Amino acid sequence: VGVRGCIYIEAFKQTHVKAALTGVNALGMGKWQQPMVPINEMADVLKVVSEPMAIKTHSWVRIKRGVYRDDLAQIDYVEHNQNKVVCKMLPRIDYKKVKSMYKDREPVQSRFRRSAKGRPAQKLFDADLVRSLGGELK
Repeated sequence: VGVRGCIYIEAFKQTHVKAALTGVNALGMGKWQQPMVPINEMADVLKVVSEPMAIKTHSWVRIKRGVYRDDLAQIDYVEHNQNKVVCKMLPRIDYKKVKSMYKDREPVQSRFRRSAKGRPAQKLFDADLVRSLGGELK
């Protein structure tokens, strides 16, 4: 519920409000009424009511952060109790990183940094490519 068209200024005294409004011509002290809100009504007036978004299974969303930023994903299922959503999306597997991992069998810190070229392209998992690079699949 809420009151539209009103501006609320939080202050202890009306003189503080008048001092805050000096220089603001649109809110001049003679043009508009500036009544004080009773203390018992203050919490109700400033209460922010936000409507939760209706997230449904099989709907589409766009990822905002991480490697999958700006990718589309489909919602698989929603757990409202735990604020958890599981999405299906195309993976971004860096096969060059996989190749360098199996080359020496010793992971080096610099191999795990993101390259300057950006993120890997969206592709489905290719088992033959991983085997050809020397990877093992179970």
